[in-house]
Amino acid sequence: KCLKLANQFLCASHNPKFWGKGHCGQNPIHATTPSIIATDSLVVNLDGEFGKLFGKTSTGNKLKGSLWAAGAAAHYYVDTKLLTIAPYVGGSYQNVTFQKAKGRGFTIDKTNVNNLRAIGGFAVLKPILLQKVTIIPEFTTNASYLVKSNASKIVVKNNNDVVISENSIKTPKSSFGVGSSVTIANDVIELTCGYERSFGGKYIAQTGYAKLRVNL
Repeated sequence: KCLKLANQFLCASHNPKFWGKGHCGQNPIHATTPSIIATDSLVVNLDGEFGKLFGKTSTGNKLKGSLWAAGAAAHYYVDTKLLTIAPYVGGSYQNVTFQKAKGRGFTIDKTNVNNLRAIGGFAVLKPILLQKVTIIPEFTTNASYLVKSNASKIVVKNNNDVVISENSIKTPKSSFGVGSSVTIANDVIELTCGYERSFGGKYIAQTGYAKLRVNL
């Protein structure tokens, strides 16, 4: 059960939110992450994430851990008469760590997983100008490939510190994701709410998020 939960967190984390909000006519870029504007159409975004993990096994044992990730992606924004399309390519590195957990008569040793992935996809967005506020609905789809993975085994021991099971973590080689979000922005703040769904092997992960950016 710990194996399944670990992979669910990995599926949820392998697609960091890279998107910068790009050009549509004369609209300025509102980036949710640090951006390097190479040209009017090409934007390179950098991304970093850190979070805490909480979960339970089917037997009710609590699991705690941490997750951090870093990535970079290059977006090329193409304006059409109706929409802005932004294909992108990039990569990400993720680390997931589950702390040692205790159950009734057994313990699960600390588990660590590191993944390096290549990512590609595209976003479709439509900035809507309403006086001093811009509303940006966005749809995204992506695919990723596991370039390299390094994971410790899930080791379960009894109260006498004797190993009773030892299993390897199998991370899906390829995975796919879809998502949608809505951003409300002005010159001072930018609020984004979104939902993502990822598919990898036998696992499906769902992620809801909210982001607030303040321009100083």
